[in-house]
Amino acid sequence: MKTLNNFGAWVLSNGVYVGAIFGTLIGGLIAFNNPKSVSLDAKHWECVMAVPDGIESRCTEYHYRGYVPK
Repeated sequence: MKTLNNFGAWVLSNGVYVGAIFGTLIGGLIAFNNPKSVSLDAKHWECVMAVPDGIESRCTEYHYRGYVPK
């Protein structure tokens, strides 16, 4: 129990360092876990399966048409 009290006293006396470490860890987790996004153009990709999304639809599967020369 004395170790826990000593740790609590250390955290209270070094709050700036603990906050910086905590903020760095949380920021790293957020940056690492953010999903990546991509852009698909209609020239090379076509929608093959769509699902209703309100009054619109959202494509869930795409098919690659391949390279289309100009």
